[in-house]
Amino acid sequence: MSILVFAEAREGKIRRVALEVLTAARKLSAESGGQPVTALVVGHGIQDAASLGPAGADRVLVCDAAHFAFYSPDGYAAAVAAACEKVQAGVVLFGASSMGKDLAPRVAARLKAGLATDCTAVRVEAGRLLATRPVLAGKAIAEVAWEGMPQVASLRPNIF
Repeated sequence: MSILVFAEAREGKIRRVALEVLTAARKLSAESGGQPVTALVVGHGIQDAASLGPAGADRVLVCDAAHFAFYSPDGYAAAVAAACEKVQAGVVLFGASSMGKDLAPRVAARLKAGLATDCTAVRVEAGRLLATRPVLAGKAIAEVAWEGMPQVASLRPNIF
């Protein structure tokens, strides 16, 4: 089970939320026996993709093309789904930013996978990803698990 992180970039620069998601991915990797963490950056004129290695990525994939200069839900979802297949991702993580909230369900649908959104904690137990997320407008907390692979989650910013 490898872990794929969508490393969000705007105007060629990696956003902070991508580094936070990488932090969570490294923790999951340690809990699951050192599974590889791959960061995927999609955009145009990506300037600092090399910073993702020291931030926790074992491998960095860059989709840099003119048609990715502006966010396109279908184009970005196709790129992320293709990367998932390439690295055989068992876990796919997004930041719960506006882009991540739009992109994660599209990717989950393409992969025919379950999705947990706005997670405040994630962990691996017995080879399964478990996520903690608020429900009922934040009045309760639920722990969710997935059946099958891949397992897709978006992580709340400023938590990790």
